Amino acid sequence: MCSLTSRKASVSCGGGDEFHGATGELAISDVVNPHVASLTFIDSAKAIGIPFNKDFNGAQQYGVGYPQMTMENGVRQSASTAFLKPIRSRTNLEVQVNAHAERILFEGKRAVGVHFAIKGSKQKRDVYAKEIILSGGTIASPQLLMLSGVGPADHLRSHGIDVVHDLPGVGENLHDHAYVHFLNQVTPKFSINHEIQGWRLIPHVLQYVGSRKGLLTSAAAQVCCFVKSDPSMISPDLQIQFRPFSIVVTEDGKIVPEKIPVVTASCSQIRPKSRGHIRLNSANPYDDPDILMNYLTHEDDCKALIAGIRWMRKIYAAQPLAQHVVKETMPGTQVQTDEQLLDYLRKFGQSMYHPVGSCRMGNDQTAVVDSRLRVRGVEGLRVIDASIMPSICSGNTNAPAIMIAEKGADMVLEDARSTKNAGGRDLKNGAALA
Repeated sequence: MCSLTSRKASVSCGGGDEFHGATGELAISDVVNPHVASLTFIDSAKAIGIPFNKDFNGAQQYGVGYPQMTMENGVRQSASTAFLKPIRSRTNLEVQVNAHAERILFEGKRAVGVHFAIKGSKQKRDVYAKEIILSGGTIASPQLLMLSGVGPADHLRSHGIDVVHDLPGVGENLHDHAYVHFLNQVTPKFSINHEIQGWRLIPHVLQYVGSRKGLLTSAAAQVCCFVKSDPSMISPDLQIQFRPFSIVVTEDGKIVPEKIPVVTASCSQIRPKSRGHIRLNSANPYDDPDILMNYLTHEDDCKALIAGIRWMRKIYAAQPLAQHVVKETMPGTQVQTDEQLLDYLRKFGQSMYHPVGSCRMGNDQTAVVDSRLRVRGVEGLRVIDASIMPSICSGNTNAPAIMIAEKGADMVLEDARSTKNAGGRDLKNGAALA
């Protein structure tokens, strides 16, 4: 999934080794007290030849086991909690909330500031710095670049935006982990659906509030399994996750557990080849951008996810899990051929919300940032977020995005110090984050 090897990015639950750090702000924890259904899923995966893997972020990814989580004492560690909260008292840090960046300000081809508005008021401000760091994420970062005049020149001119620099790669190379659910009705005590509805949830809430232990301290997916869609592959290209519950979306848009006992497995293609793009709908910074993900447009992605459904079926058909299965509810046993499975994927596939790549790092003419995360063709501007990934990581993107930020911060300081030592301006305290 992701190996947190950054010098100061994380604290591993298992201590330091060649794959994990032992110091840092971001806490890592293991799954504690997995549900019996999760234990049984692992046993069935092992029964069909998938080895147990105690550390997906270690020597190899292949196998089945428990995912590591960015949690401490039962509480999810966000980047804000782990990195920002401890330093909020610093005198050289100002955090402006409820602010909407409208454009980056340029003098010629040098970024010098950010123009932003304060939500709920007519107040707008310009803030200036010696270096601007754009960290809006895979959707907002290319959008703000284009609104500011950096992007495909013809596209910008079509919206009446003055071109600061023609950079055709902005918004290109967009990709994500698409995944699909596989649901089975099971015997009543093999699903927690009944425990997380109505009054039955109260004891779990009280246990969590009182001790930060119990059901509510677990991530949704208690088990991960990395396998290959084709045995000839060198490394896994499929990630299967297991949850001892299922949810449905009601007609009024609420997400609730199903009334009947159901468990969920999900499969994603972790090295997708399908690519989309982001464009502007207008020059208005408050209009949503035009996002074309292009999921399942590459034949290899379709083949891999079809294989993923078949893998999940094999695990569920193996003992000891099989004895608890009542029936397959989605896609249903009537869906068997590659064509039927592909139709199911196209109708019910979802995003894992791991979009990356729209400000790709590289050395070619279509790359957006260089190896120091500086926007090509302009000065004083970097992009530091998941949008710079040339290709998506083979697993979840949260920790890798934090690693990018940590590495990017080191680069800013290194370049500032080298500039100062060379007789230039001191940039150490002069960065604005958009």
